[in-house]
Amino acid sequence: MKKENLISIFDTAILMKNDIAVEVTVPGQETTEVILTRAENLENKLAFYKKAYDEDGVHCMNKEVRIVDAWCVNFFKEYDKKSGEMFSNLDKKEE
Repeated sequence: MKKENLISIFDTAILMKNDIAVEVTVPGQETTEVILTRAENLENKLAFYKKAYDEDGVHCMNKEVRIVDAWCVNFFKEYDKKSGEMFSNLDKKEE
């Protein structure tokens, strides 16, 4: 993902007061990893991404780490309540 696209998604999330999810590749893992950031921390996290990743979304210190995708989410709205469908599987395991 290009850095300019990431910045645009961050700008939208900041405007809408949404959280953000950023999908990255991780060396040694078969699948990607998703990093969630609360809406309140977006400006700080965006500053980090601007410094740590080049224009093509590749990490400046490890070329195997790159940004694959990003999107606005409302994850922490549900997480903070510990309710909703996303936590229904956890409830079943605890029974």
